[in-house]
Amino acid sequence: LEEYNAQYRQLWTAAESAKWQANVDITEANSKAEVLAAQDLADYVGSRKVIDRLQQLRKANELSDLQSRQLERAWQLAAHYPGTAPATVRKLLQAESAQNAALYSHRYRLTVSGQEPREVTVNQLDQLLLDSRDLGERRAVWECSKSVGPVLKDGLTELLTLRNAVARKMGYSSFFGLECADYGMTSAEMMMLMDDLIEGNRPLYEQLQCWVRHELAGRYAQESVPTLIPAHWLPNRYGQEWPGIVAGIDLDGMLRDVSPQWLIEQGERFYMSLGFPALPLTFWGRSDLYELPADANRRKNTHASAWHIDLDQDVRSLMSVRNDFRWFSTVHHELGHVYYYLSYARPEVPPILRTGANRGFHEAIGTLIELASN
Repeated sequence: LEEYNAQYRQLWTAAESAKWQANVDITEANSKAEVLAAQDLADYVGSRKVIDRLQQLRKANELSDLQSRQLERAWQLAAHYPGTAPATVRKLLQAESAQNAALYSHRYRLTVSGQEPREVTVNQLDQLLLDSRDLGERRAVWECSKSVGPVLKDGLTELLTLRNAVARKMGYSSFFGLECADYGMTSAEMMMLMDDLIEGNRPLYEQLQCWVRHELAGRYAQESVPTLIPAHWLPNRYGQEWPGIVAGIDLDGMLRDVSPQWLIEQGERFYMSLGFPALPLTFWGRSDLYELPADANRRKNTHASAWHIDLDQDVRSLMSVRNDFRWFSTVHHELGHVYYYLSYARPEVPPILRTGANRGFHEAIGTLIELASN
């Protein structure tokens, strides 16, 4: 386990560094380097030698809890990239990198009736959905935001096939079953939990949905109220948030005179007020935090994310921060990931276990602080 942890951390750092570069500067060369570094990590964690040794150790008696947890984590990593199916793993790594590049290098071209077609950023699409009251324009914006779908369709189908294949090779029912194992649950247990959550929230949601569709019908001067809310009526291109339904404080206006950097510094101050330390200086020097200008000579991943490059103190964030309230919330969320990384990057925690309790818990930490900061 000591040997595994040392090798894992070294290969993880190389793979994350290459992945970072491929996300801050999307080029064919960087994507190729990302695949090669990811392949080195996959070749190790999923090698026949490692899998055979893990099988032996998982049957051993008198293992400590810490040892057992490391073995289970190593087994899940092997299941993502098993060396018993090397050709499939290589195809999977290439497909994942290609899909990421296709998604974030996509150029959105907005065509609104009576206007010249123009290229727009995702930040601009989001702002139009918040501000516009013209249903024709809103429909055009929403459809523009979905123009990346056909580009990704074939790649998603390929990923589905490849991910299921590698998971089943290691005894999991599917890739979904493998992902559920991170929560200590089977896929059936996960679906039961999701069904219970939906049913528990249904009475409140039905009342809110009814009220919102009536409010929006009035906003857009519609004579009839639809049973289902048209997607382009909502102020978020995914429908995952419904801001601006209730008239209230102009939160964007409160941030109009501050800089994007101030938003991140304020996020840091919030965490420090809770007793956390200042962010490492390397965070500021190595992160990519702000929106690229229209004439930039590179394209980057525009989805906000946090990174734990070396499983120690090299933490970074990739964002496109603007001085508005949506980004104020997002900054606090992403810094939640960063401070969680730092909290478990401790000598007594083996590198292979330097991860959240599960992926959902990681998101919960960021969202809790995001809500508290508001």
